[in-house]
Amino acid sequence: MYHLLQYWYAATSEEWSSYRFGVNLASCIGLPEVHYSSFSSKAADVPFTAFKALFICLSANAIGKRGGS
Repeated sequence: MYHLLQYWYAATSEEWSSYRFGVNLASCIGLPEVHYSSFSSKAADVPFTAFKALFICLSANAIGKRGGS
């Protein structure tokens, strides 16, 4: 689950166009290499709304830290 969250965060922040595109870049940013079909099947098991809520919280926290410095 931890790596899946890392991939989703990277996909969002790096604006990856697809799973296939993203897994090709994964090792460049320190994520383990995986096959895109493995990643997409694991991603489908997690409700997107759960990750979206987490991402919004992390983004708000990051913006708050930048704005407060």
